[in-house]
This record gives sequence, C-alpha cells and structure tokens, in this order.
Amino acid sequence: MEFIDYYSVLGVVPTTDAKAIKTAYRKLGRKYHPDVSKLPNTAEMFKRVAEAYAVLHSTEKRAKYDAYCAARRHGFIRLVRANTSGR
Repeated sequence: MEFIDYYSVLGVVPTTDAKAIKTAYRKLGRKYHPDVSKLPNTAEMFKRVAEAYAVLHSTEKRAKYDAYCAARRHGFIRLVRANTSGR
C-alpha cells in the first residue's frame, strides 16, 4: 500500500484550518474534474483530491491520519510491520 501525503495533494500544510482545506479542495476539484479538464489523468487526480479531502475535513479521520504520519516519521510503522510479518 502506497503512502499518500494528503496535505501535499491539496497543497496545504498540516496546520491549515478546515476552511482553507475546503477552499483548496474546491479549487483542485474544479481543476481536475473529468467533465471540465482536458489535462491527462484528470480522473485519477480528481479521485486523489476527493480522497484527501474526505480524510482531512473530518476531525476524527484527520486526527488518525496525523497520528499515522507522526508514527511513520519516527519509524514506528516499519517496526510494527517487521514484527508482524513473521506470524
């Protein structure tokens, strides 16, 4: 499973408030909407932007995602996967 940095997908930083996240989502949603854009891979980008917004606009999901990112930065995710792979 590939890690996706949802903050970078929306072009915001982790300290960004909910209003700015919604603004970024709407701007990118218009840019990458498959019915509007003629850019290549718009459907995939649109899905990725929608997925990022779904996680970051929900307080609960965002908190879990931030905790996961913190654990990943400190190497805890690799340790857990390494310890459970031998089961």
